[in-house]
Amino acid sequence: MQSIPAFLLTLPLTASLLAPLASAMAANDDVLLFSFFRGNGEAGTYLAWSEDGVHFRPLNDDKPIFQPAPWPGQNLTRDPSIIHRDGRFHAVWTSSWKGRVFGYAESPDLVHWSEPLKVQPFPDSLPAEDQPQNVWAPEIHWDPAQKNFAILFSSTTDRESRNGDGSNNNGKDGHDHRIYITRTADGKTFSPAKLFFDQHFSVIDAQMALDGERWVMVIKHEQEIRLGGKNLRLTFAPSNLSKPWSPVSAPVFGPGSAVRPNEMVEGACLVKWKGRWHLYTDAFASHHYSMATSPDLQTWTDRTDELVMPPNNPRHGTIFRASRSAVGFLRQTTNTPRIVLGDPEVVLADGQLGLKYFPDGRLAVVRTKPDCRVIVAAGVSSFLLEGPAMGKFTQATKVLEKGGPGEFDNGYAGITAAVRAPSGELLAFYHAEDQEGMKTVGNGIPGFYCRVALAVSKDDGRTFEKRGPVLSGQLPKDASGRGDQGVGEPWVFAEPKGEFLYAYYSSHERVNGRGVQICMARCPVADALKPGAWNKFHADGFTEAGLGGKDTPVVTSGQKDADALFPHVVFIPALRQFVMMFCLNVWRGGGQPERSGIYAAFSDDGIRWPRERMQQIWKVPVIAAIGREVAWHPTFIPDDGNDTRGWLYYGYSENWGHKPPHKPHYMARRRLAF
Repeated sequence: MQSIPAFLLTLPLTASLLAPLASAMAANDDVLLFSFFRGNGEAGTYLAWSEDGVHFRPLNDDKPIFQPAPWPGQNLTRDPSIIHRDGRFHAVWTSSWKGRVFGYAESPDLVHWSEPLKVQPFPDSLPAEDQPQNVWAPEIHWDPAQKNFAILFSSTTDRESRNGDGSNNNGKDGHDHRIYITRTADGKTFSPAKLFFDQHFSVIDAQMALDGERWVMVIKHEQEIRLGGKNLRLTFAPSNLSKPWSPVSAPVFGPGSAVRPNEMVEGACLVKWKGRWHLYTDAFASHHYSMATSPDLQTWTDRTDELVMPPNNPRHGTIFRASRSAVGFLRQTTNTPRIVLGDPEVVLADGQLGLKYFPDGRLAVVRTKPDCRVIVAAGVSSFLLEGPAMGKFTQATKVLEKGGPGEFDNGYAGITAAVRAPSGELLAFYHAEDQEGMKTVGNGIPGFYCRVALAVSKDDGRTFEKRGPVLSGQLPKDASGRGDQGVGEPWVFAEPKGEFLYAYYSSHERVNGRGVQICMARCPVADALKPGAWNKFHADGFTEAGLGGKDTPVVTSGQKDADALFPHVVFIPALRQFVMMFCLNVWRGGGQPERSGIYAAFSDDGIRWPRERMQQIWKVPVIAAIGREVAWHPTFIPDDGNDTRGWLYYGYSENWGHKPPHKPHYMARRRLAF
């Protein structure tokens, strides 16, 4: 948020001065939030946020922000609608497919919630035929004319559904919805339901937005094709609602419109953001969200292909705005440091010291004093780099080679992490590839089934004895499958208490369609040399065997059609936080750097990495492709005596490839400061 200019602090802070200043500051601080449900609404309400209205990232680590109320027969949280007003968030939701109630709750910050209130808008005194069969999709709005909250919802009454006027959903008996309204000023008492919108057809999912001196309302026209089709339409009324709603427009979205005419949609939400109208809708039959934008509510541009929503099929929700500082989950990011990168410099050029394709993983630092020793993967092997100081390498010696035919590491053995055992031995963890019979991954790179393996050195990294795999995938090798399989690209370090080794690795298994994501495992330091000592993190604990067990990602891309991989983690005492550098590749967009790049994530415990505390620190392609720039395998090496500054090492090529004029990646670095 902006600070108040110094010269203003010397002036009397009158109401006329503060009002426009506060308004401007709040506008600059605003973000868009998306409340939604998954499945049938049985798990609770989820939340995501966006700064541009196109890319939405989950909050609360993609877990529900509140659970369904324990009301018998009314224990869902479908269609959640939230609004921010006078420092509080007000939420309403559908609590069941059938029944006469909906849910209401309040929160100061979207983290802590009041006890849910069961709202019954239709009084018991109404005749049975005027009682609702259902109360669907309540939408809450602030009405500045009446200075209260207007909650719209759709219901079918027995009287309407049986009157034979042909307005119902399918031209026969069945649901025949109309839009009703109830109002509240205090969130405790609610006015009796009144008919709010009726143009003699079945209608659901109404939501309003102010447009100057008028309301615009988007609705779902809910009839069969011969009666106009099921699609989204607009209608208008004065801001004081002194006149009836205008006849609905022609379809603007869905069947009968120019925007996604073959897509079934519902649960629309209209919001004006940065000068343009954004119309979001749940394409429920296609299992994704869709979006169109307009400068004038008349001409619409389909932007669905740009839209990035949380994974796992978010359903009917509401997009609403609030100041960033009002959102508790975003306030928690104020302790997340800003990262500044310096200019790049070459450490070792292509072919220098006889090295090619390097570093091909993170740098495994053996020691930095009195001289420097670092192990890097280059080509398909591992090399010990030596020199007088970090980044001043003068000698390279091969210390680990790939295995023979039929062995688990027959194609590649690249060390990416090294830790000291209590006995003094150097434990090196390497990315081991079985390439036999595998398809290529493209760009002249062999395919592989990878594992994380251990090698031990008793002479400070000059020679190693292989001890075999310590982490492997839950799925077996499938030569007919994708070119990249298994688990690999590890980073291992001892957590601050010294009890456990933490291993972070890229899972290429794509279980349940999750993409390549970052998982973790741990092992007691004292048992590091024992077979089977590692356990993978799964669900909410380290409960699965390192060899063949299941895993749950701890860092995901949070974006559609994107992979997270190549993790490097350090604990920074000055920040009292774990920091992870990793690569994010938006492969659907060809890995272009707008969203792809090197990212930083922050964690209090090294296990939970909230997405809202992740930041893109360098927009750059992070997967090698012939003829393209690439920067990958980041390693942050803090300075001695100042762990908030250091060097970011990485593999880089401005024009990657195997033959001139292309060039394999080589070692480069940039200064990095928190």
